[in-house]
Amino acid sequence: ACFMACDAAAPPPAPPGGPPPAAGFASPESCSSSSHGFGGADAVVKDCETYVAGKGGQENREPNVNPSPRGAKGAAPAAADASLIGGAGGDAADDDEFFEAGSSVKLQGLKTAMVYNGQTAEVLSVDRARHRYEIRLGDGSVKTIRSENVRLVSRARVVVALLPQHYICVLEDALRSGGVEDVYVRLRKEHGSSPSFFLYSASLVLNHSSENAVLASRICSNCLEMDVQDVQMMRSFGYFLLKADRMEFALAVFDRVRALAPAEPQSFLDGALARTFRCLRGGFQEVAFREAIELATTVMNNHWADRFVEIEWPALVLLHMLMDIGAQQGLKDLWPLEDKFRTPDFALGLVVWLGWDTDHTDIDLHVVEPSGHEIFYGNKRSAIGGHISRDFTQGYGPEVYVLKAPPSGTYTVKAKYYASHQQSTLTGATSAVIWALRNTAGGGAELQFDTVRLDRNKVMMEVMKVVVPA
Repeated sequence: ACFMACDAAAPPPAPPGGPPPAAGFASPESCSSSSHGFGGADAVVKDCETYVAGKGGQENREPNVNPSPRGAKGAAPAAADASLIGGAGGDAADDDEFFEAGSSVKLQGLKTAMVYNGQTAEVLSVDRARHRYEIRLGDGSVKTIRSENVRLVSRARVVVALLPQHYICVLEDALRSGGVEDVYVRLRKEHGSSPSFFLYSASLVLNHSSENAVLASRICSNCLEMDVQDVQMMRSFGYFLLKADRMEFALAVFDRVRALAPAEPQSFLDGALARTFRCLRGGFQEVAFREAIELATTVMNNHWADRFVEIEWPALVLLHMLMDIGAQQGLKDLWPLEDKFRTPDFALGLVVWLGWDTDHTDIDLHVVEPSGHEIFYGNKRSAIGGHISRDFTQGYGPEVYVLKAPPSGTYTVKAKYYASHQQSTLTGATSAVIWALRNTAGGGAELQFDTVRLDRNKVMMEVMKVVVPA
């Protein structure tokens, strides 16, 4: 299968800590303290030249891109900083033109990190008000740079996401009547230039029957042939492999994502969650279990860009869940942080976790409790003890709902795709991943997992139901 060959050809997965960044740019690892990481080296951002200025207490925080106040939807972007405005001439961005996400640019005019002049990078997002770009360098690190310090190399390759209604109807008919592989091959000749075709088709084939897992995985893997190094594409593929119960391949994909995007905490959380998923559903494996702890600890021990602020909260929830899993296996002395971060008797009856694969995106988690009471960013607590984490409006989430002693009944999970500040150039949509972990009466755990594709802004979508028996 194509995804097998992709895994075999990929470089060996990076260790859980991720590869070191290019010299001259401060990474999350380089700013962590010797204990839990909430102090560390100063990191100064000037143009794109991030350099270590000395030891102190400031955090390594990259500037946000169009930040919104927590919980405030549709807030106006920050005012432009006049000191950052200034064109470099030639093909540099000016007041009238900006390079869209996905464009390739060359770094120029850097004064204190001249070794990086001439390197190419990919534009991830544009802050027009402040005349800045967020870029991904060749080593996978993500940085912010003034518009005057980039020159256009090539425009973004625009892939039009074809409306799926036509081919979905044809594939549905083929699944009911038989011969779906022949029909798929015929449709691929017409729609094969659109990655969303492979993603939608694979989901349809898998949802029809779990026996189609291998075929669906082969279909989905075709989208990687268009840009194997695209992080969003690989995350979408990894989530799909988890849904198809192709554990080993999913772990390999998430390890590759971590090597490509070590400056994003989601790269570590995805790896930790995938290993937790494997231990709960595929049989406990101590090596994978300890790797999950190490990856979640990395999220706690490092400093991240401002759009990931409070990412430590869901990581801490996951670590406590892992401690409970380890205790059930008779493992001791697992806690990796200072004791002050450990909460006694943390056991949760229900955890719902919503993440997504597109950066600079805002998806809201809503949980309707059996009483009809709805918990979301504007109503964060309920009378029965339900609580939801902060409203992530920029990164990959996750947004997490927790409840210690869930009353019996049905909990309806919804996702509202509020907005995305980054174009899903290749996939045409954002993939959301939903985990629900419920502790059972016998001391075990029941895990539900699903992925959905969200392509309509400000539309509420029911994504899962969790039933707690009486």
